Amino acid sequence: MPEYAEDQYLTADDATVLGVPLSAGGRLHPDRPAAALDPHPETPEHPDRPAAALDPHPETPEDEGYVAYAEVRPHLERLALLVAERARLIEICLYARDRVNSPAAAERIDTGLADLGVTPVRADGEPFDPGLHEASASVPTSDPALHGLVAETELLGYADRGVLVRPPVVTVYRREGSP
Repeated sequence: MPEYAEDQYLTADDATVLGVPLSAGGRLHPDRPAAALDPHPETPEHPDRPAAALDPHPETPEDEGYVAYAEVRPHLERLALLVAERARLIEICLYARDRVNSPAAAERIDTGLADLGVTPVRADGEPFDPGLHEASASVPTSDPALHGLVAETELLGYADRGVLVRPPVVTVYRREGSP
């Protein structure tokens, strides 16, 4: 997300992604000056409004529902804290999952994580990708079709809502005689 000055506005897309509550039916926009927020520029209906309150943009903030960054900043800061706390809790749960001796307890941890959108990643049979997998060993094969494929997932990886948070640790097939 881009940086915003206190007198700027966020885009609707930023607000939606970040889950920021909007006011005044509001969309948010990053490049509107603070003066543009005035919903009542000088008009015959509002003769007491100063000329400086005129919106230099053809559309009116009232119609577009702009909200100042300063208004949503506390929500963004809270959201950033929640995201960091979620990542830390996932890390702690995975640490516990790796060390539990009971299959029932491991399954319960996996079920709880899955309820939150954190799913196990098993890579058996997939082409080895060092960006997605961590190789711990290789196993020789005489079948050239198996060369470079994951033979076995030794330690499950995990993805949080589709984003890899820990790669699976795998054994990779290696053609006999290749380095």
